[in-house]
Amino acid sequence: MQSGVSIEDNEIYGTLNYVTGYTGFSGNPALQEGNYMVLKFDTDDEDDVITVELTNGVTGHPVTLDSDRNMVIRVTDPMKQKLKVTVEHTNEDETVTTRKESYDLHQLVLLPKEED
Repeated sequence: MQSGVSIEDNEIYGTLNYVTGYTGFSGNPALQEGNYMVLKFDTDDEDDVITVELTNGVTGHPVTLDSDRNMVIRVTDPMKQKLKVTVEHTNEDETVTTRKESYDLHQLVLLPKEED
């Protein structure tokens, strides 16, 4: 699905292969092919709430990650899309600290669909 994906200075690098028949992303057949990227988000506290949004993406809204903290992202235009990540951490005194990061995708290479 992907190779060489890394994050450096708020930019995501790597190559995304074109995938067909991927039903794990959506039940909609029109969204079961394309260039997908899988990311795992980690923080020091497993109780942190992580929300991820792909601007100009399919959902059009932020997604709160479940306990596995994995996210599959369908990248269609790395020049126009950005990944926005928000981490909310509840401190010992019950106050919440919020950290926001934004990642450019324009360094990603999207391989085209291979013709049969």
